[in-house]
Amino acid sequence: MKFLHTAPAEILGIGLYKSLTLIGIGIGLWLLLRGIGGKTLWPIILLLVGIFVTIKELMDMMHYTSPMNLVGVGTGAVVVILAIIGTSLPPLILAALGAFIAGKEVMDLLHSG
Repeated sequence: MKFLHTAPAEILGIGLYKSLTLIGIGIGLWLLLRGIGGKTLWPIILLLVGIFVTIKELMDMMHYTSPMNLVGVGTGAVVVILAIIGTSLPPLILAALGAFIAGKEVMDLLHSG
């Protein structure tokens, strides 16, 4: 019974870092598809996405240092600030943000092996 609480991660053979990377790819694709579809997000959802991106990029910086990590932290911080002031991003910006997040997370996945 000790195995049950860690079963999903152990069965897949991935750790926290790779799990968050896969979640980041999913979030990026979701944002990209929403932007392409002409939809936007509520500021509270943007706040959560911005916090996730910022924390994930800071984790990436602890794993390896890249200028793209700095851009990711800055992007996440800007999204958090925009969400706090109540701004919702236009669909084109949302699609670009989603493409950046998905692309960056794919690069992280390939880099981490």
